[in-house]
This record gives sequence, structure tokens and C-alpha cells, in this order.
Amino acid sequence: MNKTSHCVTIPVGRPFLQDLVALLHQRYGDDPIRLSSVLVLLPNERSCRALKEAFLTMAQTGACLLPSIRSLAEATDDEDDAWVLSNLKDIAPAIPVSMPRRHVLLMQLIRAAEPMLPPAQLSDMAHELAFFLDEATRHQLSMDHLQQLVPDYLATHWQQTLNFLKIITHHWPALLQAQAMVDPVCHRRDGLLKLAALWQAQPPPYPVVAAGSTGSQPATAALLKTIASLPEGLLVLPGLDKQMPTEPWQQLTQTHPQYGLKQLLDVVQISRDDVLEVASGSNRAPWLQAIFADAEQTARWKEQPLPNNDAMAAIAVLEAETQAQEAAMIAMALREAVATPNQTAALVTPDRTLAAMVAVQLHRFGIVIDDSAGTPLMDTPAGVLLRLVAKWLSEPDSGSSLLAILRHPLVAMGSSYCECRNAAAKLELGYLRGLVHYVSLEALTQACAQEAFAPLIQQLTVRSQALRSLFSADCCNISQLFAELINFCEWLATVEESNGETLLWLHDTGRQLAAALAEWQPELIHLAEFNAQDMADLMESLLAGKVYRPRYGQHPRLCILSPMEARLLTFDRVILGGLNEGMWPSAHSISPWMSRPMRQQFGLPAEERKVGQSAHDVWQLLASREVLLTRSRKNGGKAQIPSRWLVRLKTYIHGHDPALWERMDRTHHYHAMLNALQQPLKIATLERPQPVPPAELKPQMLSPTMIETLSLNPYAVYASKILHLKPLDALGEVPSAKHFGQLLHRALELFVSQFPTALPQHPEHTLRDCMRQTLAPILHWPVVRALWWPRFESLVPWLIIAEKESRALAKTILAEQPLVWPLKLGANQLTIRGTLDRLDVRRDGSLAIIDYKTGTPPTAGEIEHATINQLALYALCLCRSEQLVWRQLSGKPDEKRLELYYWKLGNHPDQCERIQVGVALHVAEQRLRELLTSYLQPDYAFVCSGSDESHSFNPYHHLARYEEWEGL
Repeated sequence: MNKTSHCVTIPVGRPFLQDLVALLHQRYGDDPIRLSSVLVLLPNERSCRALKEAFLTMAQTGACLLPSIRSLAEATDDEDDAWVLSNLKDIAPAIPVSMPRRHVLLMQLIRAAEPMLPPAQLSDMAHELAFFLDEATRHQLSMDHLQQLVPDYLATHWQQTLNFLKIITHHWPALLQAQAMVDPVCHRRDGLLKLAALWQAQPPPYPVVAAGSTGSQPATAALLKTIASLPEGLLVLPGLDKQMPTEPWQQLTQTHPQYGLKQLLDVVQISRDDVLEVASGSNRAPWLQAIFADAEQTARWKEQPLPNNDAMAAIAVLEAETQAQEAAMIAMALREAVATPNQTAALVTPDRTLAAMVAVQLHRFGIVIDDSAGTPLMDTPAGVLLRLVAKWLSEPDSGSSLLAILRHPLVAMGSSYCECRNAAAKLELGYLRGLVHYVSLEALTQACAQEAFAPLIQQLTVRSQALRSLFSADCCNISQLFAELINFCEWLATVEESNGETLLWLHDTGRQLAAALAEWQPELIHLAEFNAQDMADLMESLLAGKVYRPRYGQHPRLCILSPMEARLLTFDRVILGGLNEGMWPSAHSISPWMSRPMRQQFGLPAEERKVGQSAHDVWQLLASREVLLTRSRKNGGKAQIPSRWLVRLKTYIHGHDPALWERMDRTHHYHAMLNALQQPLKIATLERPQPVPPAELKPQMLSPTMIETLSLNPYAVYASKILHLKPLDALGEVPSAKHFGQLLHRALELFVSQFPTALPQHPEHTLRDCMRQTLAPILHWPVVRALWWPRFESLVPWLIIAEKESRALAKTILAEQPLVWPLKLGANQLTIRGTLDRLDVRRDGSLAIIDYKTGTPPTAGEIEHATINQLALYALCLCRSEQLVWRQLSGKPDEKRLELYYWKLGNHPDQCERIQVGVALHVAEQRLRELLTSYLQPDYAFVCSGSDESHSFNPYHHLARYEEWEGL
């Protein structure tokens, strides 16, 4: 039989699978029995499913006998390999080692070479070694050639790499031989080669059709060569360019989209002229040929005219400013396709971030799209729970990690979901916000023992005891830890009478994660003991690449595909997203084992070959019925370079017809749609908040801090004292500068209150003891031990000197002295209540008010121009107060004999100083009376400040909605 009948091509622009169905019907007739005996081999599982759907769509009766459809992809499970094994009578008796088993064995070998590596890094390195091993195996390369790549006297680093690679060149083959096993990829490759040899010697009694494959791997190419030579064999090539002149065809480089097909024809030994076209191709074919021409051929672009307008009318180019805008407009284009009955559309992109963003954007239209990449299993609800528990066990004193577990939607701990969420809320507000003083779960359980939710926390403490013990050990058995972790998560998912063992793995996501864990768990027995703190990272590494793909619930006419999965599939609208360098084509990968020249010398394909495969994908997709090409100018704030193929497209079209390129760039309306979608609703202009509450709601007792706030931002007083809104402490708050100041104040208060007159015999030691006593509740914080305590200690010498100088004049010292001033304003009266940091009563009858400042004290200019100053208010309260313990003073305070000081306490003694402040108290009192008189008026408005510059900390800024009225 003539070879021309054994190799055909379906040109670009044609629906590949539909034409394949028509070709099979034409070649094998309408006899269903005859057709059902045909074996059809396709590149991947998605194309297999799509071919079955194409058969059923074209069947007039709605049902038909299908041929046997199998995937040529290198699957790893026995079911996908069954069609190969069933045709081999002399298959090697050795069983292929499973992928999890191989991974664990490689981890063991790596640990023997690098015993100090943590398990997660061992796992990552095992992935890298396996990838290199598989690549070399697929291309039938011998590891013995590695030694000859670089002479012994060169590249010490390479000699070290060679020594490490003995894991796969010597130890791995020996291990497999000892256990009578073979590498899974090697087993698959040998199976294909033996099948090719078997069919060559004994042709199968049924027709064999291989369609859509370019034979990029030698074993696959050998099988395709055999199929093309079979009496009833047929090779169907995707998008072979038969119109390309002979000279350019012979000179194709690896980056050209037709290079892979040319290489396959050379292997199969079929001339391009002998390949038949099953139908006429797209009218864009000459244009595509020009766009993707090798660099030497681009000089002839002027001689190659543009195709007619009909061919170009359905191509549009969309350039967005950011990736977020690109995703939003792609979602609109997909949503627009849904509005047309029976229209199908697909986003094809290698950019997983862009794909995820588009899927999220489609949710605003109520569309759940079929994303071929799926969701990582560790991002499913059960996977997130495993990750959260592992993180909490690694940080047992982290309140936020514990709270994240209690808030997880699957967690009930034997109670109801409602009860568990209520317990989490109460635990958060009462015990987990602010500075947390407990250092263990037992301490937290004891602290909340009187609460209604205490039984739940007690159960959590008891149930997690075994698991926490394993995590606290220096080394533990990973398999045992893995089992305990799963058991604990199953208990967390228990709901009243329902078993958590069922509920955790109940849904599709849970079942797939359970299957993945069951696959790995028996293999972990072979791992040596590791530090349990690395468990979370190890799980992430082991389950990397394991994804959940929903089986139902997605939109039937929309999907997101990678370029490889989009091969052979046909859609009415195709969107090529993320057309930037580094994505189309992908950036060259950097091998940890050898340089690019070494890879080529060893026999591995060059990175340019991947560029050619990516170019072939774009070649096929650009011939689709309707095409939208998208890119973003910036990504993460960084400028992006457009894809080389987009640059070629623009250069070619713009050189022939600049107006045509402008039309292609503006034929869509997605920019306008995005602007309309993001345009906020017109709302009435807000005025600056200035509430006027009833007089009886106004606070009648004010502190100096409140009065200062009232002068700067009255709205903050309204929110805190009238609405009683208090900002929550941060969750799992860490010690900050605010806490440092508070604790230093307490330490000095403790020291002064114990020794109000004379210093102790060893003042430095005593002050250190006071500081240590104050810091004791939070000394478990590393930042306190490592930074705060040395800072506290460094201040002791300066503080003792300052104390000696102050006490040389003082008769007694009052710490944290309360002050009450009943202030009469006409018929009204307000009470001003405050507390002095320190009051020195001197022997000569004068007084000194001292305010400790761990921050920056106000300057003299700021004090003079301020409406109210806190230190001046304290002085007024002291002079006007009638509740002070006057017995300790020599008569009523005289403001002329009153001195005001700031003690600036910096990070180092050199940054500390005593600053005397001069304040005109009669001016301060006049300003105070004017402010409070206005405050007492019935029409007084608590106006929101127009700027936060005068008030460094305003927790009510967002409540005032400042941005909505600023500038009015």
C-alpha cells in the first residue's frame, strides 16, 4: 500500500477532532463494528474525552459504538498503561515502582549524601533529581556519558555535581535491581519501544490511528513510525504547512512551529509532499507562515501581502495597563460569548496567576469556569485544615494559628458548628487579642476555666496532647506523625453525633485528598526520623502538583486551558492571555545540574525546542474562528515585554497597513466595559461629620488626654466617649513601642513608690529588679529578651544619676499621683481628672512635675502654639485641685514655684535628657476655659479634623470616612 495513504494532515483553522471523526467514518465506512475495532491514539486525556464527545455529537442516533480511544501521554497509573501491556507478550517481569515509592527512595538516597538537609528540602531535591532522570530516560540517554562532559581538571563544581548525581547514576539503578523493580518512566518508554517492535514484526489485526502527536519523545516517535508503516496504520498530523517553499522548509530552526513536524517526518521517513491534506486550510495560513518565519526569511515580508480583510476581521488585540485589568476584560469577553447561543470560548494561557484571576472575576457574573489546572489539594477545605494544624503545632503559642483552626468551616470538635464559632469569638475577644501572656495551651485552658466554652478548649487540650508531644520532640517518626495529624483533624471535624472520619473526607475535594494521602502514607514508613517542625513544608512538597478538578458544576461552554491542553480542541472564540515574554514562550528554565551547552552535549533537547513547541501552539490557535490576543503592560509594578510573536504580528501588519493594526487594536469594546463596570454609583456628596449630641450625653468628667484630643479632633472624643467605640487590640499582638513605654512607666512607678524619699543602698540593682518584675509576664517573647531587656538595662545608669540629682532637692516623691479639679464655668461644672507620672515635693516648698517620654517630646514651639498642652493641664490641675493630699506639701502649690519637666528616655543613655518646659499657666487656663465653654454649648458640634497631621494616632479616622469629604 502506498505510504501516502498512511500519513495525512488536518491543516490549521480546521476543527481537528471533528475532521478526524469524519476521516475515520470516510476511511472505515459506516459499519459500526468495523469502526469499533479501530484503536485511536491521542496526545492527552482531554483530547480523548473531546474525541468521544465529537463522535456522539456527529452521531445522528445520539448513540454509537466508539473506537478504542487511548492517550499517548506518559501516565503513571496501570489503567492508562493497560493498552500497552495488553499488546506485549514479552513484557519484563519487573514491576514499575510507584511514583510515591520512587520519591521516598530518592529522598533516602539524598539524605545519605546530605544528612543535614530538612525533609522539605530533601523532597524538593528528589523532585529535581526525578525530573532530570525522567528527561534523560525519555530521550534514551546513558548516564555514563556524564563523566565525559567536562574534563577532570576543569570545573571543580561540576565534579562535585557528578559526585552527587551518583545517586541516580549508580545507587538508584543498584537499588532497583536489588528489589526487582524498574523505573516507571523507563518502564513506560520500554513498553512503547517494545510495542513498536512487536507491531513491526506482527502487525495488529485491527486499524491503528495516531492523531495529533508531534512525536517530541523518541519512544513516541518510534511508535508513530511503526504505525505509519502498518498495513492498516494511519498517522494524522496537526497543522502541517504544505505551502511553505522547500528552501525555508529545509532550513527550519528549532524555534519554528513547524520544526517538530519536520523532525517527525524525518524519523517516519515520509516526505512532506507525500502527506495528504484532508481539507483546505484557513485563509490565514500564508499570513501565519510569514509571521513565524525564521529570522533569515523576515526580509521578504514586504513581498508577502496581507490576507483579505475577512481573514483579519476576527482578530483583535487588547493591551491592559495591569494584569488585574487584563483579567477583568478577559472575563468580560468570556461572559460576552455566553450571551450568544451555543457559542464556545476558551482562555488559553500558561500564566496560572492570570487564569486564577479570570476565574475569580467570572464569579461576579455568576459563572464557575472549568479551569483545567484545577485547585491544589492543599488549598481545598480539608487540605487547608491539615496545613493550619501543622502550622499551629509548629507555633503552639500563636493565638492567631489556634483561632484559624477554630474558625475553619469543618471544625466543630464534637459540638455544633454554631457553638464552636461562638467559642472562637469569645476566646478571641477575651484571651487572644492584645499581648498574650500564656505560653502553652494548658495555660490558656487554665486561664479560661470559668468560661462557658471552657469544656471545648479542655477537650482540644486533651485530644491534641499526643500530637503536640510528637511535635515537641527533637526527632519523630514521620509516618506516625502523619497518622496522628490525620486522626486529630478527623476529631476536629466531628459534629455532635456525626463522625469526623466521614465528614472530613465527605465531598469530592475530601475524597481526592484522602486518596492522595492514602497513596503517600504507607511510603512514609520508609523515611527516617525528622524534626516534626518541618511537617507542614514536607506535606506541601509531597502533594505538590496534586490538584482537584471538579467533575460537575462548571459552565459547559467556557473553559481555561494551558497551551498543551488546548491542542486539537476547537472553540468559537479563543483568547490568548498573558502574551508577554516569559510566558509566551516561557522563560528558559535553569537546570541545577548542568549548563545549556552541557545539556546539548549530553543529548538533552535545547530550550529552543520548547520555544518551537510553544510557537506551534500559537500557530494553531491564531487560525481559530475568532481570536483575542491580550497582554498587560505591567505586572506587579514591573514593565512587561510583549511576546516576540505579538511583536512580529504588529511589525508585519503595521508595515503593510498601519490602519489595519489600529483597527485590530480598537475593534473591541472591553476598555469601555471595564470603565463602566468600575464606575462607582453616584451618591450624594457627604459633608464633614459634625454630630451635635444632646447635652446629657456629653462626658462631664474629662482627662487631660481627652481635652487635648478635643482641641485637635473633637470627633474622636465623640466616637470614644459618646458612642463608646473602642479599637480592638491586635490579634496575637507583639510587644511594640507603646508597650515598651507602658512597662517602663510601671517599673519607675514601682521603684519610686518603694523608695519615695531616699534611694536604696544599691539603687542600680533595685531598679533592675523592678524592671525585671515588670517585664516578667512577657519575658517569654524573644523580642523582649533579646532587645527590650538590654535596652532597659542600658537606661539604668542614666536613671540613677537623674534620680540622685532630683532627690538632692526633693523631700518626697509621689508616683502616679491622682489629681481632681472641679472646674466651674458659669452655671456649669466639669471635672478634670488626671494622674501625674511623678511629682517631686522639694525641701524649699517648690514642686516639680515630671512626665516620662519614651517617644519624642513636643518642642518648645509646638508647646507654645498648641491650644492645649497636657503638661500645662497637669500643672493647672495641681494648682487648682482641692483633693490633693496637702499634708505632704508645704502649703497650697504656687504656680510661680512650679517647674515642669520631660524626661526623655531614648534607646541609649546618650539619647536621654531632662527637658525643662516653660508654660504660661494663665494663658493655658484661658484657652482651656474658652474650649470647655464652647464644648458645653447646646449646639457644639464634634467636628472631624480635616487632617491627621496634628494627631499622630487616630483610630477613628476610617469611621469619619475622611476620603469621602476631604477637599470640600
